[in-house]
Amino acid sequence: MKKQYPALALGVVAALLLSETAVVADERPDHTRDTLDRIDEVADAVAAEESAAYPEEFFSSGRPEEVTIGSEPDSALRVPLPDGEEILIGMPAPDRARASVGASGTMLFAGDSADFSSAVRTEDGGTARLLLYIDSPSAPDEYRFDLDLPEGGELVELEDGGAFVLDGNGDMVGTVAPPWAVDADGAPLPTELTVQGDSLVQRVEFGEDTVYPVVADPFWIPALMVGARITAHAAGQMAKRKVSQKVVQQVVQNGKKTAGKGNTSVFVQGKGKNRIRVVVNNKNGNIVTVTKG
Repeated sequence: MKKQYPALALGVVAALLLSETAVVADERPDHTRDTLDRIDEVADAVAAEESAAYPEEFFSSGRPEEVTIGSEPDSALRVPLPDGEEILIGMPAPDRARASVGASGTMLFAGDSADFSSAVRTEDGGTARLLLYIDSPSAPDEYRFDLDLPEGGELVELEDGGAFVLDGNGDMVGTVAPPWAVDADGAPLPTELTVQGDSLVQRVEFGEDTVYPVVADPFWIPALMVGARITAHAAGQMAKRKVSQKVVQQVVQNGKKTAGKGNTSVFVQGKGKNRIRVVVNNKNGNIVTVTKG
């Protein structure tokens, strides 16, 4: 049976906002508040599914810096870094987009075009969810998320469809998980995330059978969400070999474990060119080395 998503509630957001100014959800008509509530319901359901895939013991005890949401699309998400720097993430939005805040803090950007709108909301642990609501086949099939990185910062594309975010010192300060997209019937659509300079570009492939609206979602994950914290050396190795954070997690959870040199453990999974080797410092849980092949 095909999984059903209450995506229709998401898709009508842009149309509902077209004739209204930016106000708080509680000041809106009941049906609009209900729609925003259903948006959060969908995001909550997806968040629950994703958290189930990442066991609690893999999360860090450290507390990430809190991300904050802005009211302008070009600075929709502000991500503070431990060294005092910050990353700004811009959202794609229609022309003359207006911001509207839901009761739970979800920020919606909608404009004169009913083809698509976008939204951002914070999640637990300093993460944030970026959402696209694509309402018709005339909507663009590419959406650009511009990042204002610290000097020397870099985006690194991963072979699993996600990306690393490195600061000017080469330390991994966050990841973007592989994106997903579903239509109004819950059917998954082909989608990909590519790196273009300091921008992430999500492409969604529509088909003749696509039922609108389409909901698409890349996802920011700060580095401190990783329980075994990744050192700059390991992050550089992962970026060079295009080994994702999720793959490292799988190796640590499911790979063959042996004692390493000093107070370390070695986890190995796969064969030949796909063999992944992860070395973990037993004292502090840091991932110190990641090799492939």
